Amino acid sequence: MSALDTFLAALPITGVNVRVGSPGNCGGVMLAFIDIAAASDYQFVDATPPNEDQELADFCVTNVRIGIDDELRAHFGALPPIEVTVNRVSPHPADANESNNQRAGSHAVREALRRAGLADLVP
Repeated sequence: MSALDTFLAALPITGVNVRVGSPGNCGGVMLAFIDIAAASDYQFVDATPPNEDQELADFCVTNVRIGIDDELRAHFGALPPIEVTVNRVSPHPADANESNNQRAGSHAVREALRRAGLADLVP
């Protein structure tokens, strides 16, 4: 069975919560809370609640998505037929940056791979 088949067979994977960075470093802390389900083609859903700084929240979601998409392509060569739902990010003005949000997305996919029994794929 291929890694993709193993991953798809493990779906849905819900409640994937990751945190990257730390309060003590200059890069800040970012969170990503996602669910992954089977779908007919790749779909990305922003289910984050409205935020008082919606522009910053959208920036975070956009960069979390870049991290998710890049990590999926790295493992499967293309975006698989799944629906990724982002339920929460942490749009804090001092911590939100492209790199940390992208790392949060990447780490969320890695955690989903571990849960699917594909820990050998994760660095």
